[in-house]
This record gives sequence, structure tokens and C-alpha cells, in this order.
Amino acid sequence: MPRGSNPGERRGGRQKGTPNKAKANREAAIAVAGISPRDFLLNGLAHYHGIIVKEQRKGRKADMLKIKEAYAAGLEYAKGAAPYCHSRLASISSTSSTPKRAPSARDAWPTFCAGWTS
Repeated sequence: MPRGSNPGERRGGRQKGTPNKAKANREAAIAVAGISPRDFLLNGLAHYHGIIVKEQRKGRKADMLKIKEAYAAGLEYAKGAAPYCHSRLASISSTSSTPKRAPSARDAWPTFCAGWTS
């Protein structure tokens, strides 16, 4: 009788869909906290955005220091939330193998000068 498994056959090991310890611990912590890290960060960002909008509605009486501090704090929340909301550019595959460049005036020069004779 031959030893080993047939192609595509699975023997033993972890069953499909079984979470590892880190994922199970993370999901348990989120369940206890009642809010995901993404939602927490987006709520913080919305809070500071609200402060900025409220101050800007005051017009000339707006406290610029308060706006600057809210932007700085909101930026930290935005940096934290970015990995949860946006994929990295390196993980997005390009459909084109050669990069395309925008047309310039240099491209039109030969057709512009074609009618001239010296």
C-alpha cells in the first residue's frame, strides 16, 4: 500500500476556518470593548473634524490655535485609521506593463513643423 496522500487530499492538521489564538484573542477583546479599532479611530477623527467645522463657522472670530490643534490631533487619528480603510498602493496590481506618460507640447512639434520648408 503506497504511503502519503493523493493530490488534493488533506490529512490531519487544523480544520479549515479554525481561528488561530491571536485572531481569537483580538475578536474577544473587540467583543468586550464593544467597538472595533477602526470605528474608534473614525469616531475620534469625526470629533476633531466637528471642532474644526464649528470654529470655521465663526468666521473672523475663529480661534486659529484651536483649529490648528484639532488638525494635529485629527491627523493622528487619520494616520491610525488609514490602514483599516485604504489598501497600500503596492498591493494593487497594475493592468499596464508600460507606464503611460501625459502628452506634451514636444509630441505635437513634428506635426506642427511638417508644413514648413527651409
